[in-house]
Amino acid sequence: MTGIISVDGGGTKSEILVVTSDGNVVYRSLVPSSNPNDIGMDIAFNNLNAGLKDALTFSSSNGIEIVSIFFGIAGIEFGNSVSVLKEKLINLIQLLRL
Repeated sequence: MTGIISVDGGGTKSEILVVTSDGNVVYRSLVPSSNPNDIGMDIAFNNLNAGLKDALTFSSSNGIEIVSIFFGIAGIEFGNSVSVLKEKLINLIQLLRL
């Protein structure tokens, strides 16, 4: 079975979902804020890191192949936040998939 991970990164909390290809939400996790302007890039990344690790572990142990990960992150449009967080997340995802 295939699925996606959806990340709704907000200023007060971030919600991470695993959704299967038939549209069922099979995993939901809440982690603290991931708005880099409010809490800093390192803390935002660490919060996302924890949630993504758990979602990918759940997916792997339940036979769900993740084909895409979608991010919506509050405050990401300011400064160089997009490029910095994108690079960190790509490296994390590649590391977790090995």
